[in-house]
Amino acid sequence: MKSSVSLKLTLAAIMGASLAAPLAAHADGRWGPDRWDRDQAQLAQLARVVQVQPIVRTVRVMGPVEQRCTTRPSGYGRYDNTTGATLAGGIIGGVIGSRLGEDGGNPVATVAGAIIGGAIGHTLAQGGVRDARSVTVCEPVRSMYRVEQVRGYRVTYRYHGRLFVTRMHHSPGRFLRVNWNGTPLD
Repeated sequence: MKSSVSLKLTLAAIMGASLAAPLAAHADGRWGPDRWDRDQAQLAQLARVVQVQPIVRTVRVMGPVEQRCTTRPSGYGRYDNTTGATLAGGIIGGVIGSRLGEDGGNPVATVAGAIIGGAIGHTLAQGGVRDARSVTVCEPVRSMYRVEQVRGYRVTYRYHGRLFVTRMHHSPGRFLRVNWNGTPLD
């Protein structure tokens, strides 16, 4: 009976040790994903890059706000003041009208002279010198322009006499790190 118990204990110890050994090896980094990464890095080889083509996309971009000014004629303006000319003509016409008549104080002739003088002054002011005027109008304008953005690179490389093509986010340079079957590692 004693030998059967000791045999069971010995077998249990051997089984426990056989289960614990891989765990201990994994824990110290000799096996596991870190070991796999190190092995892959050691197995990496260089492939010669044959061609790199940027993959470009054209996008529309809003530019800064700029002032765009245009000058255009607004018509003709009057150089002379018609109000002043009308008043001056009315005063002169009233003075002349008041001097007419038998005794020189006829109010009807004074009013008629003022009205006629004002009309003559206004007409002369309208026919006076005119100048061409222009108006400059400025308005904000946002410009749009096109920009080419590099979205990635189409890389052709040679590995063991075969050509491979892949898409990468960066330009790899003259050589590309690949694994044993030619797949890029970067």
